[in-house]
Amino acid sequence: MANSERSFADRLQKGRVLLAALQNMSPAFVPADAALSIGNFEAYLDSVGGANDAVASGVDAFSEAVTARVADAKKAQALVTQVVAYVKSNSAWKLKFPRIKQLGDKIRGIRPPRRTAPRKAAAPGAPAAKPEKKRDRGDQSYADIASNFKAFATAVAGLSGYNPPDAGITGPALTALGKKLEKDNTDVASTDQALDEAQRARADKFAAPETGLEAKFQAEKNAVKGQYSQKSPQWNAVKAMRW
Repeated sequence: MANSERSFADRLQKGRVLLAALQNMSPAFVPADAALSIGNFEAYLDSVGGANDAVASGVDAFSEAVTARVADAKKAQALVTQVVAYVKSNSAWKLKFPRIKQLGDKIRGIRPPRRTAPRKAAAPGAPAAKPEKKRDRGDQSYADIASNFKAFATAVAGLSGYNPPDAGITGPALTALGKKLEKDNTDVASTDQALDEAQRARADKFAAPETGLEAKFQAEKNAVKGQYSQKSPQWNAVKAMRW
């Protein structure tokens, strides 16, 4: 069975169906190995359910962190456009403007055009050269956005007389957003790590040799066969159950 979220829930449910069958057996199910007792099996199923819940919580936390980071990055890019226009409007900041514009372009993902050397013509009779593939530069990383925005905020805040009427683009506001962008990256990294650990712990609960749910599921069935015999109604009640 594929390791999808649905499959983990389905396998836990199969364990609970087996548990219900064990609880309804008469005479009472008493395995030779106490580790397979009804109480221990029920407790293990609860721990597996807890592992599923931990992964679900981890997914939510990671998703929220990613959503917050995307929103703040978009906010930063939008503010940059406004700030660049505001700085450009004041001739007193003319000498500082190129640097601020350069940082703003990096944050917005705008890159200067590249100059490419003219291609040499093919020799007479020779096949035409294949066109060069364009490089895929990929999306700008969020770490770059945070780093460049911090430098951008510092440069803008350092402008003499910079005191815009819009509170959203003041020096303190830009500095605060820069710190938030850095925190966003930290939050995404930490929630990603926590989710990975939760997923590994859950995988161990399901598939660890001898101690995982798959092994326990089969061991419980074998214990039923051993206690009641393979021709018993108790065995007939569980033998068709599949992991």
